[in-house]
Amino acid sequence: MVKFYKKNIAPIWYKVFVLSILFLILTLASFAGGRKSNPSGISARKGETTKALNLKTFGTVGPPSLRTGETWKPRNATVYMWMYDSWDLDIKYELIYDAQGRLIEEKGINPFENVNFSRTTFAFDSRGNETEALSYQWVNNAWVLKGGSKSTYTYTNNKLTQYVSQYYNGQAWVSNEKYEYTYNASGNIESEAFYYWENNAWVPNLKFVYQYTNATQPPTTVLLQAKQGEAWVTLRQVIDIQWHASTIASKNYFGLFVGQEPGSFLVQNPSGSNWVNYFRQSTTYSANDSYVITTEEFSNQNWVFDERTTMQFDSHKNLVVMQEEEYTAGQWVVTSGSKYANTYDGDKLTELIYQAWDKTSKTYKNNQRIVFSNFQAILSAKEELQLAAQVYPNPVQDRFSLKLDQNTGGLVKVVSLAGKTLLSTELSRSAGEQEINIAGLPAGTYILQIHSKAGVRTKKITKL
Repeated sequence: MVKFYKKNIAPIWYKVFVLSILFLILTLASFAGGRKSNPSGISARKGETTKALNLKTFGTVGPPSLRTGETWKPRNATVYMWMYDSWDLDIKYELIYDAQGRLIEEKGINPFENVNFSRTTFAFDSRGNETEALSYQWVNNAWVLKGGSKSTYTYTNNKLTQYVSQYYNGQAWVSNEKYEYTYNASGNIESEAFYYWENNAWVPNLKFVYQYTNATQPPTTVLLQAKQGEAWVTLRQVIDIQWHASTIASKNYFGLFVGQEPGSFLVQNPSGSNWVNYFRQSTTYSANDSYVITTEEFSNQNWVFDERTTMQFDSHKNLVVMQEEEYTAGQWVVTSGSKYANTYDGDKLTELIYQAWDKTSKTYKNNQRIVFSNFQAILSAKEELQLAAQVYPNPVQDRFSLKLDQNTGGLVKVVSLAGKTLLSTELSRSAGEQEINIAGLPAGTYILQIHSKAGVRTKKITKL
C-alpha cells in the first residue's frame, strides 16, 4: 500500500546511523536463533545506508511514499500502472489528515466499480509518535481488520527509555519487538538494547553502545554487542566517526541529535585480542542535500571500492534518484535503483512518475504514476503563533486589521482550504497596519497568506 503523506524531511543521525551499521547483524544470526535485529524495522548491509534512510523517510523502496509541500496536502490521489506501453488506471485514494497535517486515514477505492477496496488508519500520541497503523479490507460491505501494528513509548525525564511493538497476525495481537534506551550524565543516548518475543518472554538479542568525545556532538564510536550467557560481548566496532559540521543540528529528537549521514567511519572486526579493518564508508554532499555514499573493503592490506549509493533530491527536497552500485572489474555497475519525476504547481506536488531499474535491459522503466488533487492547507503551530498577535480580530465579522513588523509592503491573499485564491490585495508601504475587507466572503475558515520581503507567512482565519 502506498502511503501518501509527508514525513519529517530532517534526517535523524541516530536512526540513520543505526541503519548504516545494521549490516553487522546479518552475520550474527546465530546469536539470536536465526533472527535479525532491526531497531528501525529495516534490514541493511554495508552500502545500503541510503536505501534504509529512504525507507524510513519515504515509506518504501519500491513504489514511492509521497511527500507534498510543507503547506499543502492532497486529499485525493489516483494511481496508474505502466502496462503495455501506456498508463492504466489502477486505484484511487481518499486521504484524511489531522490538524497537524499527519495522515490519519487512507482509503483505497476500486475506480472501475466505485466501491471500497482498502483502508488504513493511523493514530499518534501527544508527542507525535505513531502508535497505531491498522489495515482493513472491504469484505461483504464491511471493513475487516487484516493487519496492523501498535506501538507504545515510555519516557523518563522527557527521554525515550522503552519502545514496544505488536503486530496483528490476522487473529490476535502478538508482541513483536522491544527496545530499551539508556543515557549518560550529559543526557546523550548511551545504549540501545533490542529484544525479541519468544515463548511468552522477551529475549535479549543485540545492543548498540554509543561513545562520545564531545558531549555536545554525536558519537565518535559505536559498539555492537550480542548477549552471550549473562554478559553482553562486543562483536564489532565502528570507530573514527566523522560528522559534517554543517549538518549537525542543535535540536534534539527523542533526546538525540538531529543531523545527517556521517561524513565517514571505519568498521573493524575482532581478531584475537586485536581489531582488524573490515570496511570504511564516506559521504559526499551536493545541492539540495543530495549525497553519495561510498564504501571500501579492506582486502589484502589495501582499500578497494565495494559499493556506492546515490541519493538526489530536487529543490523541494523530494527524492528524484536513488541508485545502488557495486564495483566490479574496475567499474561501477548499477544493481538497483529508482527514479522519480516530480511535477509541481507552486509548492504542491501534483504528479509523480516512478521508474525502477530493470536488470535485464539495464535501463530505468516506467512503473507507477500518481496524480494528486484536491489540496488542503495545513498550518504548523509555529506559523500560527507568528501571526497570532498581528491579525485581529479573529474570528472576524467583515474586516480585520493586519499589522506588519515593518512598512515593507507586500501582498495579502485569502485562500480557501481547497487552495483557491478568493481575494488578493496589495499592502501599503506607508502604514504598519492595514484593514482587509472580507465582507463578500461566506462564513467559514480560510487561509491568510502574507507575501513580503520576509517571505510568505500564513494564518488560519475564521469568518463569522
